[in-house]
Amino acid sequence: MDVLTRTGTDQPTLVGNAQRSVFAVAAARCTEDFVWSLDGHPVSAVRGRRLGDDSMTRSYPGEVPDTPPDQAFWTHPFLALPTFEPARIRSDGKGGIPNIGLDALLGFLLEDLL
Repeated sequence: MDVLTRTGTDQPTLVGNAQRSVFAVAAARCTEDFVWSLDGHPVSAVRGRRLGDDSMTRSYPGEVPDTPPDQAFWTHPFLALPTFEPARIRSDGKGGIPNIGLDALLGFLLEDLL
């Protein structure tokens, strides 16, 4: 993610002793990770409920590239991913809303205060 979000300079310019970090974050997790066999090879995939459908479906979103892809990559039909609904909250109210990385992000933002 760090390489994909750079803006053209190798090292960001920091003022004073500011810290910089990169996080993958989702306020509400819509899928769960699992390993799927694709053409006989195990791949990291996701599964969840399509928006408006009670049945579970799976999707292989592909691998995160090591370097920023060219413009043709973004127009490939492979990127037409399903729209998943947010994960359902437990009926007993425990566990909160499933999310991705919010704890790590908050820890980074608040570490000076903690």
